Amino acid sequence: MATLPEAKNVIMLASLYYVPMWIFHRSTDVLTHVNELRNHRVAVGVSGSGARSLGEHIFALNGLTINNMSMQPLSNNAALLALQSGAVDAAIFVDGAENHASGQRFTIQL
Repeated sequence: MATLPEAKNVIMLASLYYVPMWIFHRSTDVLTHVNELRNHRVAVGVSGSGARSLGEHIFALNGLTINNMSMQPLSNNAALLALQSGAVDAAIFVDGAENHASGQRFTIQL
């Protein structure tokens, strides 16, 4: 830990940690591979979000693109509501089991 004047050249401090990427889907079928989301409507997070950033990389690695999957740019709450209402078939979330930012716990009931 440093304070001024020793830290005058510090530009940014950051910490890295692991958080899971959750994929929830409406089907009663068990999905074992990400590419099984092909031809589905998926809430992928808004531009700049962790869900969108990680999701796009995971989808690309599994051959999923905007040409074979409908990617819906929805934030966590909007994605959850869309999943519950059937407006999307699946939704991805990048967060811990308890979202400390909003104090909410992800509870999915379909």
